[in-house]
Amino acid sequence: MLKKQATEKELSLSDLRPGDILTFIGENTLLDNLIMRLTNHSDVSHGALYVQKDDENWILADAGQNGIHAHVLSQNFEDVNPDLGDEIREIYVSRHDSAGTAGVLPVVNIAKDYVFQDLPYPYSDLLLLGMILIYKNVTDVSLKHNAVVEFLRVLTAEVKTWIDVHRKDPAHTMVCSSYVYQCYLDASKETPKFKLNVVHGDAAPDTLPLNTLLDAYESFVNGETAYWRMNYKPEPSLLQTNNRPILEVVADLLNEESQSNVVMLPKLDLFCAMEDFLKVLMELLGKCAKSVDELIANAREQQAMFVTPNDLRYNTKNVKYLGKMKIVRKGDNYDPNLKREHLGLPFQPKACGMEAWGMETLWGT
Repeated sequence: MLKKQATEKELSLSDLRPGDILTFIGENTLLDNLIMRLTNHSDVSHGALYVQKDDENWILADAGQNGIHAHVLSQNFEDVNPDLGDEIREIYVSRHDSAGTAGVLPVVNIAKDYVFQDLPYPYSDLLLLGMILIYKNVTDVSLKHNAVVEFLRVLTAEVKTWIDVHRKDPAHTMVCSSYVYQCYLDASKETPKFKLNVVHGDAAPDTLPLNTLLDAYESFVNGETAYWRMNYKPEPSLLQTNNRPILEVVADLLNEESQSNVVMLPKLDLFCAMEDFLKVLMELLGKCAKSVDELIANAREQQAMFVTPNDLRYNTKNVKYLGKMKIVRKGDNYDPNLKREHLGLPFQPKACGMEAWGMETLWGT
């Protein structure tokens, strides 16, 4: 059970400081519901960083469906255009214990650098869900075995297709909550106290050993040493699916009718689907595992870096919870103005798409 705050302080945008951690309260969608269910029935499904205020705009940065971008925050609920991607959300606000009156500027600078790099992040919530299934102990959650296998296969095929079509050169990518964690981790290389202290996180490898799907896969491989190592290939092999829409598969994962057929079944089809997902995940991270042992080592390294939105909100000990607020997250990317700031150029009057300001020429994108 999650601990409830005795009092919920209602905040406004003027209360924010650069580097504040924003966790979005989940909505009643298939993906949000499943992400929250698999992270201790949490109430949050997304993480972001507050970056800065310029002129009349408050800016956050996050890893979303189209990559790592900056967006305008507003509390003008009369000016919401869903067609442009605007959405009204409730968020929790937490602040690092080392934040000063100006916030945590080293973290902010790193967050903005990631924005400048135009890092890819396809299938944001779906990829987060896949990583939760692999890295978190889900043995106490009833999930249909066949639906888990199909989900991992469909997701693997989708991500692999995206890589082949859109990416020629490897580039680091990350999920929403890991983006927040990574920014603080990068800053901690110069100032160690900035590292977020996640205790008993959802994917902590030392919390419940031998109870995650990755643990089960490693145990299986070690039990089938000769065959599995001789037949290992770096490329995913099970990319054929029945072409069902992936959200239909997610709906099957949430189906409560089959409570006896849980996810943790040591069956070959599950381990094959897991292995292919891990291969494509490593490729998305710019890596290629040439052996089973290398694949597992890379997966363990990623597991150690993986935090969930629930971890940011409830399992991070060196941040202070401040309260919550209702905001409008504007859909238009604010990257052009952040990049103009980086180049010492004046801000444009509003946030808009990169092409509208000629940023493809200005920034060389």
